[in-house]
Amino acid sequence: IEERVTNLQARLAEIKRIDEAQGSGVLALPAIAALTPPQITYRNITVANDKITIAGRALETVDISRFVASLKASTLFKKETVSLEKIEQDMTEEESLGFTVSAVVEKVRK
Repeated sequence: IEERVTNLQARLAEIKRIDEAQGSGVLALPAIAALTPPQITYRNITVANDKITIAGRALETVDISRFVASLKASTLFKKETVSLEKIEQDMTEEESLGFTVSAVVEKVRK
């Protein structure tokens, strides 16, 4: 019985760790919305554990730069992980730029 209890405790600890890691990215979404300039439009947001990848659109590169700078300035993210992965002409909208930004979330409390 003691062995089963020990195994169950280990499994519960692992489940708790996984739950906390997955929650970090999702719990950061409201803060990301607050950090996003009004000129930025989201196309897709992917959360994988504590890594968030944001695909979006903007009319000017300065808007994208402001967004990346606000993410880096925030204590929400590990600064060294905030990365502008891609910026290109958005083929769906002639006047806009498509971009992809990724960042790793610091631990967020529920």
